[in-house]
Amino acid sequence: MGVRPVSPPDIKGPIKIWSSSKLTDRAFCEKCGSAIWHRPLNTKLPTLGQGLFKDQEGWEMNRQIFTDEQPDHYGFGDKGISMTGWGAIISLLTGKMPK
Repeated sequence: MGVRPVSPPDIKGPIKIWSSSKLTDRAFCEKCGSAIWHRPLNTKLPTLGQGLFKDQEGWEMNRQIFTDEQPDHYGFGDKGISMTGWGAIISLLTGKMPK
């Protein structure tokens, strides 16, 4: 799960950025290897790892991606926008990912 910020975050520390594909960069802590974010190359806003935040009270899920590939035991119910894998990839490529 991830968190989309409204502006680019100011992250300090030893970060290593890896181009994980032709579409996305990922950032990791250079010391421990913890995932920090992933970012489509056509945007400046990354999706931050949810586990980076202590206070998550009041947060709501508003989008699911790759819903066609979720295992049977995933049961998020009707939690906002649901996108198939191809739908997410096309939205990512066109820069029109729903908010």
